Amino acid sequence: MRAKGLAIVAVLFLPSLAAAQGTLTGTVRDASGGVLPGVTVEAASDALIERVRTAVTDGTGQWRIVDLRPGVYGLTFTLAGFSTVRRDGVELTGTQTLTIPIELRVGAIEETITVTGETPVVDVQNVRREVVLEAAVIAAIPATRAVGALLNATPGLFVGDAGLALSPTMTNFFARSSTINSGFVAGEGRYAVNGFPVTAARSGGFSSYVYDTPNAEEVAIAVGGGLGESDVGGPVMNIIPKSGGNVFRGDAFLNLAGDWSRGENLDDKIRTLNPNLRQTPGIIQSYDTSVSYGGPIKRDRLWFFGSYRDLSTQTAMEGIFANANTGDASRWDWVGSPIEARLVQDRMMAIGRLTGQFGQHRVRVNSEYQHRCEGTPLRVETNGCHNRGTNWIGLGNNTGQQMSPEATSTAARGYFDVPFYVNQGTWTMTASSKLLLEAGYNAFRYQPIFGQPPPDGITDLISATEQSNTINPATGLPYAPVANYRYRSVESWGPAQASTDDVVASASYVTGAHSAKIGYQYRRLDILDKDVANQPQLGYRFNRGVPNAVSYYLPDFGRRTVTQQHGIYIQDSWTRGTMTLQGALRYDVASSFAPPELNGTTNTSWLNPNPINIE
Repeated sequence: MRAKGLAIVAVLFLPSLAAAQGTLTGTVRDASGGVLPGVTVEAASDALIERVRTAVTDGTGQWRIVDLRPGVYGLTFTLAGFSTVRRDGVELTGTQTLTIPIELRVGAIEETITVTGETPVVDVQNVRREVVLEAAVIAAIPATRAVGALLNATPGLFVGDAGLALSPTMTNFFARSSTINSGFVAGEGRYAVNGFPVTAARSGGFSSYVYDTPNAEEVAIAVGGGLGESDVGGPVMNIIPKSGGNVFRGDAFLNLAGDWSRGENLDDKIRTLNPNLRQTPGIIQSYDTSVSYGGPIKRDRLWFFGSYRDLSTQTAMEGIFANANTGDASRWDWVGSPIEARLVQDRMMAIGRLTGQFGQHRVRVNSEYQHRCEGTPLRVETNGCHNRGTNWIGLGNNTGQQMSPEATSTAARGYFDVPFYVNQGTWTMTASSKLLLEAGYNAFRYQPIFGQPPPDGITDLISATEQSNTINPATGLPYAPVANYRYRSVESWGPAQASTDDVVASASYVTGAHSAKIGYQYRRLDILDKDVANQPQLGYRFNRGVPNAVSYYLPDFGRRTVTQQHGIYIQDSWTRGTMTLQGALRYDVASSFAPPELNGTTNTSWLNPNPINIE
């Protein structure tokens, strides 16, 4: 199965996936207003590992320095026969282009004039609409330390309900202008780290990976505008991580919450209306702790940065509690127990980064590991990535089809014990003051599973779904807490493996008036989904204890898809006086195929005596 598509785009207004590469530019004139070619311009900042970047004004008196990290810059302008001029305190954020006009006057060679002034806040050379949140703003926002909180603070975006979650979780977003098509483009918003998309091989532009916003130097959210570097038309959140510096610096964070931090309005009147409601929504127990440290291995040559974060949130799963008949093969009915259910979400993150400058070559390496732990075993004596309590269990589903803890295996409420890996490497070569070469590779490995049985999960019994929650006259108890309630065992679950690989390469030729760039982008998405059934391969349905339907399941069934995309683009920006013209051409080729050996099933069972192959 194979599909191909291609497109040629000439324009112009697409969000860019480039890393946070700001630009400083301007025109140098003499006292009479005439332009001055040949002026040496130096941009110095602690944000640059090489400390100084250099350009020379062209025949129009214009200069331009690209590929600048966010930070505060000092500019120095020198030309023989003229006084040296220095401009301090120029703050650059995101991918903005700041225009700094300078005037040189005839003077002694040793004379230096320092110019002070506010940093321009308006980018007059780009149509990109971008919201930039700096580290201090990110730390000050009174919300969970997650991307959803930052997206909700960004005008012009529509953020999914998960953006208000009590702990970091998978969050989709898109531009409000596309609301009319929201059923189709709800995943168009894309996340990127250092300019590389870190997204699922399905689900559009997001994943269940927790993006490291607490250790971000800044977050740039492009809502609209840009050139040909992007293959998508939706908004992009680009996270620029901290990478160390010439000063040793670190920080630590601890946040705690508990049952004492939430309200309680559950009284006898409410219990009478809903006897199954034993607890109210909200945090029962939560902590978020992190530590980070970075500095120089060799000053102005090699920097390091490392961080560790551990977080856990337990919230009430109102309306769900354990089945007293759990594990009893002789019982087909559901009987409630005093064991309450909780949603347990843990995440551990370890990150290491190196930045090095070797002559004209700059190298960055970023490696991230995460461990996702959600849910608990069914029994207290069973060890899991998070153990259960004596009076509560970390399983159960009270959304969609509601499930008893022993039958739970869903995308958001099941048991998870899986790793994530992100590894990035970038190379930049400043071949001259006009030529910049860049290349990079990004690898994202993860398991986007739809739940899995816990270590002591029940998979050898036939699952049961009760349609009625009326009172059983024989016992005086409801047949189930709610209608269509699943219990007794896990019916099926969805293990999966996925990987995304990105390769980029580009060359930029920059003069004062022109900034041309040509680049190549390659992306490969590989995902294998499987459906695995319980051992009996059966599920029964009851209505008031009377069986009325049976479901049959294959032992397992696989679906693997590989998608590849190649993109080539060329773009240019030309400035003449106060007018800037921008344009781009982009060519994309996309293809996908499904390998026959990993689609279908090689296993046999009483339902399929022969393997099922898809060709």
